[in-house]
Amino acid sequence: MDSYETQELYEQKSSMVQRCFQLANGARLIHTCDEVHLPTLHRKHWFDFVVLFEHEMFVILDSAFDGESDFHQHVLNILIPNFKRVWDMYGSSRNLNWRNWTMHFIDVPKQSNELDCGIYTALFLKHWKPRILMHDIVKDEDIANIRIRMANEMMFTDHNIKNDHKKLVLEF
Repeated sequence: MDSYETQELYEQKSSMVQRCFQLANGARLIHTCDEVHLPTLHRKHWFDFVVLFEHEMFVILDSAFDGESDFHQHVLNILIPNFKRVWDMYGSSRNLNWRNWTMHFIDVPKQSNELDCGIYTALFLKHWKPRILMHDIVKDEDIANIRIRMANEMMFTDHNIKNDHKKLVLEF
């Protein structure tokens, strides 16, 4: 628990994390998935934290920082121990031998500004697989158009029931 957190806030977060694991395991036992992507926000920066259970591997896909950066040295000292602790508390009845697990940073395209980490992370979530070269899929010069396409997909998905909002966009 961080020094600025109240006990009540800590308990609320803990309850929320437990519920997320329960719901996910209710759909499919998490450890039976090939990979689990956890989009992560730290200090206004998004990156993809991937858990590969079969390979006993943690993977980071980051469009701004590499594994040697001060950013990730700090993040990994928080992220990995907390993931292991939360997994041991709520993850599954399956015990994982954390001593065998390795950490890898994948070479992915880098953003050219400080604003596009969320778009890149969404693309990593959508397209990345262990043997996919993201440099073949994501090009920095395409990000502006991808941002527009993503907004349109979200606006006009069948799951968006706000038809009056769709009408505003179509009739602007």
